[in-house]
Amino acid sequence: MRNLPEIEHLISNIGETIFPGQGLYDGTAGKAMLLAATLKNTNNIAFDLPFQKSVEELSENIATVTDTNFRQGFAGIGWAIEWLTQNKLLRDINTDEVLEDFDDLIYKAILHTRPANLTLLDGEAGWVNYFIFRNRSKNAGTSRFRKMVNRECLTILEDRISNYLSGITDTRFLIKDNAKTIIALGDILKVLSPSYSVLDTDKESILKKSLVISESVLSEFTEHQKMLADVTPVQHIDLLYLSANLLFSAINIRNKVYQARARKFVYMLLTCIDKNRSDLTQEALLKLTRVRILIYLYDKNERVLNELEKDLGSLKTTIHRNSSINELTAYVLGWQLLEYEKVSFNMQEILFYS
Repeated sequence: MRNLPEIEHLISNIGETIFPGQGLYDGTAGKAMLLAATLKNTNNIAFDLPFQKSVEELSENIATVTDTNFRQGFAGIGWAIEWLTQNKLLRDINTDEVLEDFDDLIYKAILHTRPANLTLLDGEAGWVNYFIFRNRSKNAGTSRFRKMVNRECLTILEDRISNYLSGITDTRFLIKDNAKTIIALGDILKVLSPSYSVLDTDKESILKKSLVISESVLSEFTEHQKMLADVTPVQHIDLLYLSANLLFSAINIRNKVYQARARKFVYMLLTCIDKNRSDLTQEALLKLTRVRILIYLYDKNERVLNELEKDLGSLKTTIHRNSSINELTAYVLGWQLLEYEKVSFNMQEILFYS
């Protein structure tokens, strides 16, 4: 296959690389997730030992973690442990025992702090994602108190997010001046919609509010040609991320009207971005790569796959073993998607957009 030996060599080197911090986005937890995904995608047992070593490295250095966010703190690391356990990559682990201190630290953070935004990596959506996965755990003998506390955390976070969404009235302001809210809307759709069939009333209400606001933002943008010209390439990609997760949500809730609208937004934005693709920085191209992967996973379109290969080809000379783990994850998973016919092992859950 085209780049398989080169990519496997790169991943083997990643296993030996020491990344700064222990976090999910740029540290040891992120390395463990990439190695785990590669192990499952390639079915190559050679990646098992590096994966196990990365888990040991994380365990040995967990005392150095101080943040509670998803990007580099306990929420992201704890989510990774829960995710690996639920996907049977970590065995014989009771996550209620392993993550008890994580639960308590995040609970205190929720009570006493308010993040600057709602995003998955730095805000409330990350804490929501952590507790959604914690509540899916199948540990024997989970205490009723632990379940109650975790549900209380979700209730507090849901109230905050719902109140914020209810206050959004000017969608043009979001497009021009509030990129974090655009990203947060995409994050909320991505986090909540996979569980749509079992959502309680509060989460369902938040999901529906997010759908309506997201559709309004994208309609406002795509229906005014002047706005197309006024925003930066990165803002285009942020809106593409939002439209991709609008499509993802529409598929999950089986709403064909929203699916049609979302596809229209996705491919209109892709056309606009690809016209100016040569002007994108490496950082912007990596953001685009993450979103293209998501779009292909949601909507198997060969055009998206062909353009993804071009993106990865452009990144080939700049990505190496000392690149950040989030850069390596986008690059490696992109090539795996191209190289393996059935590669889709929960890939959308481990690609993080920032």
